[in-house]
Amino acid sequence: TPTTGTTTTTTTPSHIVNPFTTAFLFTKNLKLGSTHPEVQKLQQFLNVNKYTVATTGAGSIGKETNYFGPATVKALNRFQLAYTDTILTPLQLTKPTGNFFSYTRSKVNEMLRK
Repeated sequence: TPTTGTTTTTTTPSHIVNPFTTAFLFTKNLKLGSTHPEVQKLQQFLNVNKYTVATTGAGSIGKETNYFGPATVKALNRFQLAYTDTILTPLQLTKPTGNFFSYTRSKVNEMLRK
């Protein structure tokens, strides 16, 4: 049977896991090509919350890196898509950016404080 269109459904996770044993808040803008210790923290956050950066090698659980590469962009896009209502809407964006700037950083920090 022919299809006339597609529907995309986004569900917001009800629980987020804090991978850090001590209080931590992100402070840096990060994007493709960034190299900073906060990239490793972001990858850890994404990995433990089912927005997997990589399944093996660099970026995988326990092997997170300081480099914000294409795999981090893809994982962050999935996170942003899951929280479209609170991250993308204030910016009037229609799709994830893959950048870890103020709105996404604020959302992650909010989740880490809970």
